[in-house]
Amino acid sequence: MLYAAIDTMAWSSRKDGDVTRQDFIGWVDKYMDPQRSLPCTPEDLYAARCGVLHSGAAGSRLSREGKAVELWYVTAATSTADLESFMKKKGVNAKVVSATNLVAAFGAGVLAYAEDLAQDQKRQAEVEKRIGQWLTFIPSAAVAAEAAKKK
Repeated sequence: MLYAAIDTMAWSSRKDGDVTRQDFIGWVDKYMDPQRSLPCTPEDLYAARCGVLHSGAAGSRLSREGKAVELWYVTAATSTADLESFMKKKGVNAKVVSATNLVAAFGAGVLAYAEDLAQDQKRQAEVEKRIGQWLTFIPSAAVAAEAAKKK
């Protein structure tokens, strides 16, 4: 779900149209700055997104083509060395990412994005209009009540 959330933030930053690979990579690079806070590149994160969303796997076309490195995840930083040792024994070329640090980098990215938008009212209005298209939960009782008014 985190990769879908990153996609959504990248989509919201567009004036129109569908989100692209470059939108995702650009948003991650600008707002999450993974080279500073994570052991991976924006391209690695995009490839991981593709693998997880399209096949539920660490690998993706980009990693198989050598354009990105697979990401493997740990939930406790103390597990990093053990996982790296395991990958080395198995001959796996992957980077170990702390899931906690990835979530924190996304959170920091969203805050940086919000701060960026606060500096540009025109752009903020464009983004607010765009996010107005997000899915909205409307209780079925409210839908039924509206339908009853029209009868």
